[in-house]
Amino acid sequence: MFCMKCGNQMSADAKFCNKCGAQQDNVVISAALKQSETVSKTVSAMCPNCKTVMTVNPAFKFVNCGKCGANSSAQAAIKAFAASKTNPASGFPSSSGFPAASSFKSSPVAQNQKLFNEIAHMLGTGNFTGTKMRCDQILRNDPTEAKAYLYKLLAELRCAKRTDLAYLNASFENNPNFIKAMEYGDDALRGELQGYVDIVNKKLSNNRNAGAAREQAAIQAAVQAKEAEEQAAGKAAELAAVQAAKEAEEQAVRKAAEPAVAQAAKETEEKTTDEAFEPVSECEEDLSVEEPCVDNAFDEQADSSTKPVVFKELHKGEELRLGTTGGETISWTVLDVKDGSALVISNKPVCTMAYHLPGGDITWRDCEVRKWLNGEFLETCFKADESAAILTCSNVVNENNPTYNTPGGEPTSDKLFLLSMSEANEYFPDNESRALGSYWWLRTPGSNPANAAVVGSDGRISSCGSLVVNYFGKYGVRPAMWIALDA
Repeated sequence: MFCMKCGNQMSADAKFCNKCGAQQDNVVISAALKQSETVSKTVSAMCPNCKTVMTVNPAFKFVNCGKCGANSSAQAAIKAFAASKTNPASGFPSSSGFPAASSFKSSPVAQNQKLFNEIAHMLGTGNFTGTKMRCDQILRNDPTEAKAYLYKLLAELRCAKRTDLAYLNASFENNPNFIKAMEYGDDALRGELQGYVDIVNKKLSNNRNAGAAREQAAIQAAVQAKEAEEQAAGKAAELAAVQAAKEAEEQAVRKAAEPAVAQAAKETEEKTTDEAFEPVSECEEDLSVEEPCVDNAFDEQADSSTKPVVFKELHKGEELRLGTTGGETISWTVLDVKDGSALVISNKPVCTMAYHLPGGDITWRDCEVRKWLNGEFLETCFKADESAAILTCSNVVNENNPTYNTPGGEPTSDKLFLLSMSEANEYFPDNESRALGSYWWLRTPGSNPANAAVVGSDGRISSCGSLVVNYFGKYGVRPAMWIALDA
């Protein structure tokens, strides 16, 4: 016979366990053992959780139910089966001398759930040491519990919640706890963890590529500077040689002309002496020429102020070209016309980028996309007269998410902005008109402050959105703006 509490092997007539001291219910155990012809191997038992009848080896300490997956003591399962035979209606005895169901020890499943509740609280308060201790306690009872490996991974990496894994600056895919969680977890858990690994690896790859690009750019700049210097030196030497040749030629001409000049000077001197006393004619013609008048030289000086490019009458659905990016002119479609101005949106994304790096809770007011559109993009992609035609919207309303009520933040003042979810619905009548074959960002937050709403490749609007750190070359930016029309 085996102890009902610790599984220690004892003599068949023992009343108490010689190891843990627990009192033994020999009546229940004996009744169960008598129902099996192979007492030395297996006996009938019942899952305490779902009441499924099964066979167990009493030599095993724990047994796992093949129907509900509950993990329970083998002796408790044997006891449950014997009790069900005594009182079939309830599955447990009521007044037959057996202990009531409420006196049984809680199952390992219930114990694990209690520990998981404690773990969630400890992670939220930053008690990572206590979290690892609770996880080890669960894994001693069930080495295949994937959630325990996941929470132990979070504690080792000092993450308060799962989504924090996406913001790590080092890969964790070789961590033993990550490997165990992937091995024992279900498809949903494996997919979620792989998604976090992909985000971190992509960020690290981008950082490496950016560093290599900066190094290559520096090398290229140094090479170009040296070539320019050599070219300038060669050009300067060439100019110096041309100037020296010209001066030598002029000097040779002057030297060759010296005898003729001396002879002419001599003849002039002799002629002046001969004519010194000749009378001057009284009717000598005045050959002087008056200088021209320049009183109105600055009357037509140009105005130095920048004048905006002029747009005539526009209508909804019309297209226009304004600005350049990547050497290509940007095409825009008119979404609305009112009060002498027109709302336009780019026909396709001008770039692909994350909504905000390094991620975390964010609103439109503080995100990287807004800073880039109203900074670098505005300054480099539009000429001065084009930029002057773009109006500043002093009250861009940033609505809450209509499905999840995630706060959209304070109103902003922008020249360029992304459409909100309500504007994307208002100005595009259906999914087909929004579809570009790729994703593009909206300024409305997603299901939580770390997500932003997006338009899918098929044109459907996702209110849940995507993590703001995502882009993977497919999350595009379609700027919108109001431009002034010629009155």
